[in-house]
Amino acid sequence: MGTRGMSRTKRASMITIVAALATAGSACVGASEAERAKPPCRESLAAPEYRQAIAADRALLRRLKEGLRAPGLSLTVATGGKIVWSVSCGYADVKSRRLVTAQTRFRIGSVSKTLTATALAHYAETGRVDLDATIDRYADFPSQGGAITLRRLAGHLAGIRHYESRAEAVNRRHFASVDATLALFAGDPPVAEPGTRFSYSSYGYDVIGAALEHASGRDFASLMGEAVLAPVHMGETTVATAPRAARATFYELEDSGRVRVAPPIDLSDRLPAGGFLSTADDLARFGVALTDGTLVGKTTAAMMFRSQRTTAGEETGYGLGFEVHSSPFGLFVGHTGAVTGGTAALLIHVKTGTLLALTTNLGYATAISPPPPKKGTPDPPTLLLPFIRGR
Repeated sequence: MGTRGMSRTKRASMITIVAALATAGSACVGASEAERAKPPCRESLAAPEYRQAIAADRALLRRLKEGLRAPGLSLTVATGGKIVWSVSCGYADVKSRRLVTAQTRFRIGSVSKTLTATALAHYAETGRVDLDATIDRYADFPSQGGAITLRRLAGHLAGIRHYESRAEAVNRRHFASVDATLALFAGDPPVAEPGTRFSYSSYGYDVIGAALEHASGRDFASLMGEAVLAPVHMGETTVATAPRAARATFYELEDSGRVRVAPPIDLSDRLPAGGFLSTADDLARFGVALTDGTLVGKTTAAMMFRSQRTTAGEETGYGLGFEVHSSPFGLFVGHTGAVTGGTAALLIHVKTGTLLALTTNLGYATAISPPPPKKGTPDPPTLLLPFIRGR
């Protein structure tokens, strides 16, 4: 993404990311093709016991779809420990009129951080890593006098820089391992003294990935499969690539408001931070498994959902891989993702375990100054409220 785009999305909340997505409301190439023959949204699951909540959300979804104007999207809601609504809209590929289905894989950007953080928490819970040990115990990376730890890396408190140019944000260089990516930034000065300031960094998650590779003796994709994907049966979630027939075509929003096919990008520079492809259903299954004790114990999950603090005691609004948001309805946690060719979100209402996953095949990572958002687009938390009230 451009420099301005990066600064805007470093700490994008669920509401902010939807506002940014809604910038696609202007006339655009990809959407104009779809406008001539809009396919209806298709529900692969609508649990009868939640028919009132689903009925209330159908109208909101129509407004959300119109506001986002992404060629295709999928949305899934889970509550009571199971998926209760799964719906897909639009085109996985506009030119061929290939429809989005529940199995269509999208780039999820920084929602990948929640998956990586869960693997990290699992390794900590089972004693394979110590979150507060100096990072050089697990990776060949400078620890700044012992101040950089896995916990601080996972909470963006390690002082490691983020992408600084469009060439970095839209990387085309291939890396054979996560460990190999550390050379990109290991010698750079810190942006802040570790622990003193929240500074969002996807590169910090590369360090976590390298540490997990060293601790497990396995490559990143394999360790993630064992620790997170296989236990949850996330069969549609992969690292970096997927066969064309199984994934969406990726589109990008231009500053003019037009949509074009996304430029090539190699996600091997950010696998732990933003390199996953997934579906809304798989992300919802992940959210359920994280909150019900399947992936980590509930005490560990509560730690992940608790805001970290700076050395001065200030809350950062970010836990271990999760944004933390208080609300009149209780605590929400989650993450958003914005990457070339895709935008995604995962939002969990902690008290009830009600959650929403959203995936789209429209990104704005290459836009510097997209047009203002289209008014009237509902925020995803709004779509959760009928289900929360039903609990």
